[in-house]
Amino acid sequence: MMHETKVEMNEAPSKRRVIVVGAGIAGLATAYYLRKHGVDVKIFERGKAVGGLIRTTLEKERYLVEHGPIAFPSNEETLIKLARELSVDTQLVSSPASCQKRYVLRHGKLVALPLGLQSFLTTRALSFTGKLRLLAEPWISPCTEEEESIASFVRRRAGNEVLERLLDPLVSGIYAGDPEQLSMRSVFPHTMELEEEYGSVLKGMIKTRKNTQKRAKTLSSFRWGMGTIPARLEEVLRRELQLQTTVDSVERLPQGSLSIRLEAPRRTFEADAVVLATPAWVTARLVASVAPGMTSPLVGIPYVSLVVVTTAFKRDQVPHKLDGFGCLIPRCERVRMLGSIWSSTLFSGRAASDEVLFTNFIGGALDSTAIELEDHEILSHISDGLEKTVGVMNVPTFVSIRRREQALPQYVLGHQKRIDDIVSEASRVPGLFLTGNYFSHVSVPGTIEHARTTADRVLKFFGMRSILKT
Repeated sequence: MMHETKVEMNEAPSKRRVIVVGAGIAGLATAYYLRKHGVDVKIFERGKAVGGLIRTTLEKERYLVEHGPIAFPSNEETLIKLARELSVDTQLVSSPASCQKRYVLRHGKLVALPLGLQSFLTTRALSFTGKLRLLAEPWISPCTEEEESIASFVRRRAGNEVLERLLDPLVSGIYAGDPEQLSMRSVFPHTMELEEEYGSVLKGMIKTRKNTQKRAKTLSSFRWGMGTIPARLEEVLRRELQLQTTVDSVERLPQGSLSIRLEAPRRTFEADAVVLATPAWVTARLVASVAPGMTSPLVGIPYVSLVVVTTAFKRDQVPHKLDGFGCLIPRCERVRMLGSIWSSTLFSGRAASDEVLFTNFIGGALDSTAIELEDHEILSHISDGLEKTVGVMNVPTFVSIRRREQALPQYVLGHQKRIDDIVSEASRVPGLFLTGNYFSHVSVPGTIEHARTTADRVLKFFGMRSILKT
């Protein structure tokens, strides 16, 4: 393991030593892949628990509450393979195929979102005029600008109604972001590539649909929630993990190796490599001494806060049949709630058999003050949203309110340039590696895949065999 200046840990001197800072899913996964391939790791986490945003709790012995991500597409092989290696694959559960259906609020009523090209012609989510404008997309000239916001791209190619009614709530649901600020190239790179290659997104979708990976028909989670993966990684890495320990900085030692300095107690640990699996703004502080050129692009990645509100009701109190994943709410509907996931429809065992569980969201880039509201104010907005979407007017049988400050990184305009600069600056510091969901994927599977790639880069740095083909 790592050794302090006074030889803190007794291991064979020939064994490679890596410090991982941060025990969210990115840090845990990186440490796991490194240890699996014979590298000695030590993980420092400033919080009391692992997992970062991923956490599941059982409330009142019958409500399974997700504090962060709810599920993942069932065809995400990296996560499923990791679950298998951790012996938790037997706990995997899948949603019914009906949960492909997603709803959006339109003029006060829920309508199904289109799932394919043909359904865009029949969907009630768009007006006749909106559909005509969308069908004109193949005749719109491609943009020559290298960088464009999601709002600009969609408005230009498909019209304002598609932006307001479909893309705005979709972006809010995934990123809690502002489509006027998010980078199209960073958030939806494949869609932008279709325009570049075929001159039209619709033409490109038609020509490539045979070769395009099919969207997963179901979603997956674990019997006891998404927190299963970080909890199991904590068990596996328990000896290498140190909680409630804040790292103050990364430094370069005179002999060339890297070290980390703890805030309290004031101790220094040396390693052959350091992996920073911390949010961008935390990483900026840690590398200020060893890689000052990295600070500016790191702090240039904004984060947004979110409030996750879990509510339960008796099933007979909810008029809607709840036959889908959940619903999204466009801002033009003037409802403060961003959307709602129908958790007990997705997976059984999330609430008592005669109850239904909703995971609701408020806040994000366009409602930054929501996190400052009192609990009763937050619940009032959620109640309003649920009444207008699924028709429930009763007092919930259960409420859980979780404020997630600086929860999601925003891939705003210029994001790829920032990432390129970060990677370039990191390459100037041999042995320093970065990972996290601010690079290119906010999803759990995407973050795990980036962690696996990062572990592979560390192994290559040590002259060891690549793990990406295994």
